[in-house]
Amino acid sequence: MEIIVIAKDKKIVGYAMIRYIEIKSMDLLNDKFFAYIDEICIKESDRGQGLGRMLFDYSYDLVKSNGAESLELGVWSFNEGAIGFYRAMGMVEKNIRMEKK
Repeated sequence: MEIIVIAKDKKIVGYAMIRYIEIKSMDLLNDKFFAYIDEICIKESDRGQGLGRMLFDYSYDLVKSNGAESLELGVWSFNEGAIGFYRAMGMVEKNIRMEKK
């Protein structure tokens, strides 16, 4: 697991928690080594200053340098701000998770 922090004025204002996942061949999937963002966050009062972009770009460059084929994450469908941010970072929708209660 990688834990990356971003600081402003010597105070932590954001972080990313990233884990690496390796999948061996299965019927529907080929071998795959990728990184998954478990959490990424910038303190609300420090948003809109480019810190999220810096944190995301650094995280992406790090996992690619460690051999990951891709960087993936999950986001709640109602979190429109995060979805817009991830799209601006070049991420695309890959799958949809559904439930019935």
